[in-house]
Amino acid sequence: MGRSSLIEELHALVDEDPAAALARIPELGDSPKEAFASAAILIYCGGHLGDFTAVNNGVEILKELRKRAKPDPGLAYNLANGLQNRARLIYGPSSPYCGQSFEDHFQARIRFGETARSQDAPFDLASQALTNMGTLLQDTSRWFEALDHFREAQYVYPKNAVAMLKELTLLQQLGQLFQTDQHSYQCYGHLPTMVERIRALAEKVEQNLDRAMLEFG
Repeated sequence: MGRSSLIEELHALVDEDPAAALARIPELGDSPKEAFASAAILIYCGGHLGDFTAVNNGVEILKELRKRAKPDPGLAYNLANGLQNRARLIYGPSSPYCGQSFEDHFQARIRFGETARSQDAPFDLASQALTNMGTLLQDTSRWFEALDHFREAQYVYPKNAVAMLKELTLLQQLGQLFQTDQHSYQCYGHLPTMVERIRALAEKVEQNLDRAMLEFG
């Protein structure tokens, strides 16, 4: 089997059987193309399975590739995904990586920003980078910055159903906060405007429901 065919086969396997895809990583060589494929599979499957070691190995491979490669939005995006997944899997005060989580979040935002700003990045990739950056901000309770990124992601690529759904969900959560404690939260937003945006997003999500279901798996 040719190397390109093997890479395609393993990429096709990641959704069907991520554990099997991880087990076949040793079949790939160490050329830049194969190393990139290995890292992407390690990060995607490792994140799906909660396998910290796999994700960490993928991150380290991409870091080495970046040292030798010219700026590449795809490489930056995958590294950011790896850092985001690694930060998510770090937990507990006894973890030797517990102090790394903040740094991973920070570096992931930088790499997603690099992807979003790259003139070589396709619109959908730039939009997804902005969406993921919004998720990182939301994870650290920076809600309004997250909303800005979800909305910008839709501006860059209007069919980004993930960004639509994430903005809609976060706005609904914030709307509940505003209603339950208006005194504390009234300075952060105008409820009628928020409700109007929620309705508009709900219509957009319904129009792109098939795409949203596909992307959320």
